[in-house]
Amino acid sequence: MHVFRGFCRSLVVGIAILSSGFVDRLTAEEVVSSSQRTDSTARISTADWDAVRQSAERYATAYNTRNAEAIAELYAENAELVDADGNVFQGRAAIEREYSAFFEANSQVTIRIVVDDLRTVAPGIIAEDGTTETTFGDNAATIASRYTAVHARQGDTWRLVSVRDSDSQVNDPGGRLEQLAWLIGQWVDEDADSLLEIDCYWHESGAYLIRDFKVRVEGLLAASGTERIGWDPLRRQVRSWLFDSEGGYLEGDWVHDGDTWTVTARGFRADGKPSKATYVVTPLKNDAYHMASFNRFAGESQLDDLDMTVVRKPPAPREVGTAVNGTAREQSRDTDSEGDR
Repeated sequence: MHVFRGFCRSLVVGIAILSSGFVDRLTAEEVVSSSQRTDSTARISTADWDAVRQSAERYATAYNTRNAEAIAELYAENAELVDADGNVFQGRAAIEREYSAFFEANSQVTIRIVVDDLRTVAPGIIAEDGTTETTFGDNAATIASRYTAVHARQGDTWRLVSVRDSDSQVNDPGGRLEQLAWLIGQWVDEDADSLLEIDCYWHESGAYLIRDFKVRVEGLLAASGTERIGWDPLRRQVRSWLFDSEGGYLEGDWVHDGDTWTVTARGFRADGKPSKATYVVTPLKNDAYHMASFNRFAGESQLDDLDMTVVRKPPAPREVGTAVNGTAREQSRDTDSEGDR
């Protein structure tokens, strides 16, 4: 159940706020003229539009101060919230609980909402359609969706009675990793007595990247492991999970600034001691990238910083023999490395 995925959009649908927290201050006339509208839309009075906008302003203030109770007050007692996965939150109390959990887990979320259509569907009932763009931090990806919200007049107050969210983009976790596609290939870093080998490739599903690595010292295999790099749908960011041959593991959060990626990694060694490190990875050209590592700890012990330039492994010599379309047949990467996995 992808509750947080629904939160990132459904919590705010029907509220015309910008990521800065301000309400979109369109007038009723501007809403009507901003695109093709129905006759019923034209009958929305300025007073009704202002009332809905003022409700949105109260929502924006509550949202930016992480006040779930104040947000829930904008919903009707029996309101219904349905996220993009079909999860239903029925009633003001349930909606407040979900807001509270969401704010606790996502302290940097921002929302931009564009109102595409506003119309009267019955006396005292206003329906709103629009799009939302949600970002979970300065360097996180922006997620887009569409929504429909229904406002109802209850006495002198307009309240949200129904909110429904739907995806406006294809679920493509691998597509979010295209900006890391330059990692694909075989790489090496070598000094006088050690050799690091990295093999990066797409999983057959195309949903995530795999990096296998080996460390050899004086020609002998000293360590090996595998890493999965993928899109975390809850945190809305690129993350990695690394497991080594000694029984340790690391989880990494990836954040980019231009072409440079900073990876904050934490985990445990096989002996149970916590470990952590920060990596900064920058592509230099098609055949090399720079990697620096600092703030490295194993338990209470601080480890030395690392600084290396990793280069693409040159292709293996071609076999002389059967030709395919005029070229010599090469062994596949899987065949080359099968004996080592």
